[in-house]
Amino acid sequence: MDLGVMGNVDESDERAAASVVQQLQSAHFLFQKGIYITGLRQALGAKLWYNDRILDVYWNYATDLHVPSGDEDRLVREVESFYNTRESKPCFYVTPGSQPPSFVEFLKSKGYKEAYSDSWLLIDKAPKFREPKGWEARMIARDAKQDQEAYLRIFAEAYGGPAAEGKPYGNLSPAYVDVLRDSFVKAYSGKTVENCLFISSGTPVAIGMLCYNDKIAGIYGVAVPDREQKKGYGSAATLWLTKRAFDKNAKQVFCMTESDSFVQRMYEGLGFEEKFRARAYAKQ
Repeated sequence: MDLGVMGNVDESDERAAASVVQQLQSAHFLFQKGIYITGLRQALGAKLWYNDRILDVYWNYATDLHVPSGDEDRLVREVESFYNTRESKPCFYVTPGSQPPSFVEFLKSKGYKEAYSDSWLLIDKAPKFREPKGWEARMIARDAKQDQEAYLRIFAEAYGGPAAEGKPYGNLSPAYVDVLRDSFVKAYSGKTVENCLFISSGTPVAIGMLCYNDKIAGIYGVAVPDREQKKGYGSAATLWLTKRAFDKNAKQVFCMTESDSFVQRMYEGLGFEEKFRARAYAKQ
């Protein structure tokens, strides 16, 4: 269900949608704080998420938008000043329930255009999963340098080239690899972070990150190297991570990806359900 544009929904539906947005965004911030999110700054009617090393619009944006009437221009100026100072492109991440409803049109009047659209998906029961023959899942240990490098090679290959079918996020900064490398050795509080390398018959074929607490889990960065595409390894990795989250007592598991992409269709085929869409607006 696409709630990115609310349309004609009744008040109870709107409150329910806003609750889901708040729940998932709060979990997302918690899970990625100290990894892809450095912190946030509270602005007038918005929260400004940022990363000190990754400067793109995927991790640097204003969200949780509840702009007081008449203060739209003031917020845009504050956001532009903050991100320009950080050498990031100003960006607004608009979710269902963002206020005022006319804010997107206001952004467009200021020269902002849609940069990307995310589908947020959720599953609330453990999927059936039968490990493929020769399948092995390795948690990346702090001192497992060989596994760490294999993980990073797959990530760089999957996300470092141009965007394509099955690879909606392309040309990501090399800073992503540096951030991931740090995540292998960091200690976290309030969450568990597991980077997993998947092996088939001795060959690394997929990676993925699982973040969880006793309530909810998030799956991030599932990737398969080009030579192993179309063999079901991305689905197998996602199912394994999802099952592990439920085994660790999470009640729900979410993931997010480019809207209407091959990856979204893959997640939905595994039992995930789209809960809402968010749209990012930036100046081109």
